[in-house]
Amino acid sequence: MQSVLKAWHAHMGECDGARITSQDLRDHLAWFRNEYTPRRFNGSKTPLLANSICNIWVILSVFFAWASPESNFADPMGDVMAPKFEDARVEPFSKEQIELLMKAAELWCNTIPGPPKSTLNKRIGARTQRTLGICKFMNA
Repeated sequence: MQSVLKAWHAHMGECDGARITSQDLRDHLAWFRNEYTPRRFNGSKTPLLANSICNIWVILSVFFAWASPESNFADPMGDVMAPKFEDARVEPFSKEQIELLMKAAELWCNTIPGPPKSTLNKRIGARTQRTLGICKFMNA
């Protein structure tokens, strides 16, 4: 939240909260979408993703919902619609990819020994149970 508000301050400068309009906020979101260059650890300069813009909208919305009653001014985010974005389409695996995954799982399952006899009567962890179940399924 702090980084978004710092970016607001860097972009908009000093301003009175009561004078902030919905159009100012729309312009700020457009600036994030089109002109803002994020600083990333890997040095990438790619623009923000649509869901990041939506997260910024949420942060600004929460901030102004809190600040407007505290400072006795109208909430300017009331007229700013949430940005819309499409979820990325997930491509299904091809038949060849599924066969490769099945072979890898089969090789992996063959390297796992069964549980020791001393633990057969004890409760084993859920992860171990799932792993053994997958291996039994693969070997069936």
